[in-house]
Amino acid sequence: MSTELDQTKSPHQPAARGGNTGSRGPFGPLLRRLREAVQRVYGDRLITLAVYGSVGRGTATAESDVDCLIVATDLPRGRLNRRAEFRQVEGQLQADLNQMEQAGLHTHLSPIFKTPEEVLMGSPLFLDMVFDAILLYDKEDFFKNFLADFKARLDRLGAKRIFVGDQWVLGFEAGLQVWRCD
Repeated sequence: MSTELDQTKSPHQPAARGGNTGSRGPFGPLLRRLREAVQRVYGDRLITLAVYGSVGRGTATAESDVDCLIVATDLPRGRLNRRAEFRQVEGQLQADLNQMEQAGLHTHLSPIFKTPEEVLMGSPLFLDMVFDAILLYDKEDFFKNFLADFKARLDRLGAKRIFVGDQWVLGFEAGLQVWRCD
């Protein structure tokens, strides 16, 4: 069944452990260093590192942040504790972020943290990732397989991605509802 989902950008960019970061213009070097830093900090606990949003879509501007999803086992409880652990990554990337700032790119990292179990529970966040996620690291294709299954479910529902200006909404063939993803 072919839907507008199939006619947009690739549902996900396949990535081996090395990841695909070369096609993101001035963000490419930062994404490579991000992958390295996240692997150092999370080690064997790391399951997936994905970049999404404007950097994932290839529409980033000089003011864009880098939206990233980190899926790891044994994450600390609570967002603040998870964020505190991530500060180690930010510390390792501070020189890169400063260099980008000097080049006129005013970016910062915007991480979301989930355990594999939390991913499997689902989230509206994944609607955007079905289309635009770049998998920088994906142990045993965990997130690639999750996104493929999620996309298949959306296809069965007749979901369509409809662009309205620079944003998009999710509509369904039966006219059930339209979700706005801002």
